[in-house]
Amino acid sequence: MEVQLIHKKLQQLTNDWPATLVVGLEKYIESAKNHLVRTNNLDEIDDLFPYWFHLPGYLLDLYSAEHQAVESGFLEDIIWAQYCLFFKVRIADDLYDGDTEVKNLIYVCDMFQLEAERLFSLHLSHSSAFWKSYRSALKRTIEAIVQVEEQQKSLESDKVEMLSAAGDVAAILNIGSAAVCAYCNHQDDFNLIQDYANYIAIASQILDDMEDLTEDLTCGRYNYVARFLLEYRDSTIAEADDAIQKCRSILESTDALNNLFCEIDLYFVQAQRAVETLDLEEARDLAERYRVSVENTKQSFHLNRVRSIFGDLTGT
Repeated sequence: MEVQLIHKKLQQLTNDWPATLVVGLEKYIESAKNHLVRTNNLDEIDDLFPYWFHLPGYLLDLYSAEHQAVESGFLEDIIWAQYCLFFKVRIADDLYDGDTEVKNLIYVCDMFQLEAERLFSLHLSHSSAFWKSYRSALKRTIEAIVQVEEQQKSLESDKVEMLSAAGDVAAILNIGSAAVCAYCNHQDDFNLIQDYANYIAIASQILDDMEDLTEDLTCGRYNYVARFLLEYRDSTIAEADDAIQKCRSILESTDALNNLFCEIDLYFVQAQRAVETLDLEEARDLAERYRVSVENTKQSFHLNRVRSIFGDLTGT
């Protein structure tokens, strides 16, 4: 599925929407277009599309020998349904964070969810085990969005729980894979796919937290990277500027950044191991490409990070 087809399907979906909802979505897309196709730093590695876009196709290829009579349009429907759920969660998260003031987007979220459920129901009966996975993932994602917001308000939040919540936020993005596993009678494989996706989602979130460090600290949010850096020293934070200065100092004078990159690398390795028992070479290769890309940028990231994040403070 190409980017152009995604835009076409979006246009077809919104044709029957009330005009006010279409206007609200257009305003949102214009202000947030950078993360509606590319959701994080890693996605540029594979033609703009994230890991959860590719996994359903990888799985269908794996099972194709025993499921030759796949319904026409099945994979396209599943991927578009997954994109609808991505839109829903992305918009809901921005609404909750106060990153958008377009209030009727709450109903846009409902419309995307309804479209996703319609598409899944075309290919999966209501008695399918898929729907249990769907409801569980939706519940995990909704609860985790709220949990992450609360965690980032405090310097006392447990870092392990923060990473666990980061994986849970992305749970709904595994539903396309769940649909393929259920459709092809390989529901048991979904647990391994969830593990794979969870590790990549956590690694991606750490990278995103690096990128968002100054913005989050300025808003009084202590993301995982901020917590990681501040724990290098027993730091008492008086205000946002104080936290920014302390993080800057830690980056300049310790090996904290290298340790963060090592942690990211470990999650990619764990992702590869999660699917070792499945013949999913493409999924392992994708995780390896993520590893290589992060490693290739590590040195420039290390040399330039203080300037790119804290340029206003360093005068560069």
